Amino acid sequence: MLNLEIRSEKGNVCHLNNPWKGYGIRVTENGVPVKVSNAGEKYSFATRAGKTYMLFLSTRS
Repeated sequence: MLNLEIRSEKGNVCHLNNPWKGYGIRVTENGVPVKVSNAGEKYSFATRAGKTYMLFLSTRS
């Protein structure tokens, strides 16, 4: 799996476990980077209702 797409229905903080254990993730909205926070392998980022977010494998952990 190289990337994931998440669609926000209501807009809120998205919380997820890292699908690429040992690597970081990079998130974009319409190609624009989104700030991502993490605590170990648990990641989170703010979303807006109706928007789609792309998650990519990052070489940074």
